[in-house]
Amino acid sequence: VPRRPTPRRAGAGRRRHPPRPKGTSARPTTAEQRVFVKITPEAENPDLLARLKQLLQEHPGPVATVLFYEQSQKLLALSDNYRIKPSPGFFEMIENMLGKGTVRIK
Repeated sequence: VPRRPTPRRAGAGRRRHPPRPKGTSARPTTAEQRVFVKITPEAENPDLLARLKQLLQEHPGPVATVLFYEQSQKLLALSDNYRIKPSPGFFEMIENMLGKGTVRIK
């Protein structure tokens, strides 16, 4: 007697992810977030980069900092010494130094 195929359950064969703990959201935590600072060709000078370094060190916090060199299209993840505490005022200081739209958090 030929066997009839058994119906598949909905979602069978799909990979299941463990349920997210209550009270958590899909938004990344500060440990997962990073601040990206765009370094334009005009900003690639030692004096300006030294000022940026000082500014980053004056705002310590939990968020990693990544520099994006626009001309070479390279990313440079900075060491934990340059983790920062992002704030609108801090971002404004960076934009005043490097130009509008040069800093963003992701």
